Amino acid sequence: MSHGVDDNNPSVWQRLTQDGWRSYDEATSVTLETKFTAKKKSAIFSGFRVEFGNMREYDDFDKEISVRRVARSEVSAESDERPQKRVKVQEETKIEKTLAKTTTPSVPPSSRVLNRLLTPYSVDLAIDARGAVDPKVIVVRFGKEGSDDCIEMDDTLLKIVSQVRRYAEIYLVDKEKVPDFNDMYELEDDVHVMFFYENEHVQVDCGSGLNTSINFPIKEPQEMIDLIELVFRGAKKGKKKVDSNKDYSTKGKY
Repeated sequence: MSHGVDDNNPSVWQRLTQDGWRSYDEATSVTLETKFTAKKKSAIFSGFRVEFGNMREYDDFDKEISVRRVARSEVSAESDERPQKRVKVQEETKIEKTLAKTTTPSVPPSSRVLNRLLTPYSVDLAIDARGAVDPKVIVVRFGKEGSDDCIEMDDTLLKIVSQVRRYAEIYLVDKEKVPDFNDMYELEDDVHVMFFYENEHVQVDCGSGLNTSINFPIKEPQEMIDLIELVFRGAKKGKKKVDSNKDYSTKGKY
């Protein structure tokens, strides 16, 4: 490509090709000074004035400038994305390590007991777990104790409490003795399981038509573990709603 410079003049040509392009790549911008005439144009490129004999030579030079500017912006954008990718990988690794700790064989007897919340204040205190060093998913079972659905759900939660204790805490609330949340969360059925993370309600779409809570008993312990783990993974990434891997719609299950 001709830049309107005498190729036989090595002092100017070498300074332009060797120093000029390198200076441009290191610079943040390039200043173009144009003369408004079709016969002769000039540009200041990294400190060197280049003369052009016609519009075509000037346009070729301008295109080269644009190509290098685009390439420079792409490299800059890629550099900005690298720290974000590293942070994301670190978060994924931390989640995996937390979940991996749940295979500890020895479980103290106290961890096999489900905690009951007897006052509205204790419920609020349990949900508001902000500021914890290792935040956990707060699982709250609101229910009409003594009903078949509530008994079945409690039985499943009791079986898994020791397996999810590293990343979740499970609490029971009798909605008849503590009715303060019935209207707030629309607790109309015999059992409702809700999930919270750092005082934020995490919804779960499991195909039942109700995303705010699980209003039916889950009989298989592993299914409940998978749901809590799903909520934990999503909440750690800032999600306020997650989709269940299994369809629990009335048509598909009951």
